Amino acid sequence: MNDGTLDRNFDDLVGHFQKNIYQTPKGQIRLDIIWRDLVATLPAIQDGPRLRILDAGAGLGYMAGMLADLGHELVLCDVSDEILKQAEQHLSQNHPQSTYRLINSAVQELKSHINEQFDLVLFHAVLEWLAEPRQALMQLLDFIKPEGYLSLMFYNKHSLVYRHLLNANFKVLLQGEPRVGERLVPISPLEPQQVEAWLLDEDVDIIRQSGVRVIYDYLSHAEKQRINMDELLEMERRYSLMLPYADLARYQHFMIKSKENAN
Repeated sequence: MNDGTLDRNFDDLVGHFQKNIYQTPKGQIRLDIIWRDLVATLPAIQDGPRLRILDAGAGLGYMAGMLADLGHELVLCDVSDEILKQAEQHLSQNHPQSTYRLINSAVQELKSHINEQFDLVLFHAVLEWLAEPRQALMQLLDFIKPEGYLSLMFYNKHSLVYRHLLNANFKVLLQGEPRVGERLVPISPLEPQQVEAWLLDEDVDIIRQSGVRVIYDYLSHAEKQRINMDELLEMERRYSLMLPYADLARYQHFMIKSKENAN
């Protein structure tokens, strides 16, 4: 339910994301797990026909660039004009042969810009920043072709609670819901079971589920400095698919397939 909280726009934090997420192990793990899931679920992404792909909440365009290198056609949408400018710079500098279109729009307003469906829709780390996440997700499903795919990654509320427990922030939990919306804590952290319930009555199936950053976010600063990145990635991949560990990952990644008679 909307309590008056506004959707979050990150015009003011472009530099932070560039330095502290995309160019760090956080971003590397995130891209690694999502890419593995995409290839496992949709092998044609590497050697099949050109796909039409919508990246809704595209960020700085790193995932879009990887897909563009394989010849796919991208539509990048983001509510932040500054982030889109950085995405365009990233694509032009690092993926000069890419084919893409940029749309400065909130996800909820995309239908005023696009009148088509896509083979694959990406929706990564956006849902938790929306005041009405369910409404936005339902609207986004309309952009998926029958038998098309949605790659959905969202901030896991279980990880937020568990982090407070590990830090002995018991008063926060005893007072009720963990604090949200402060600094870079999302305004709408979500329980995986809640998102599953939203999708249950839709014309889609969840065909793969992974945890993203099962390990790294729980390491101490000293451990992060000395850890071997190759070993970390191996463990992240292994435990991202293994319960109960995957359920405590910072993010959850769902690969969702639209049914043949959808829409």
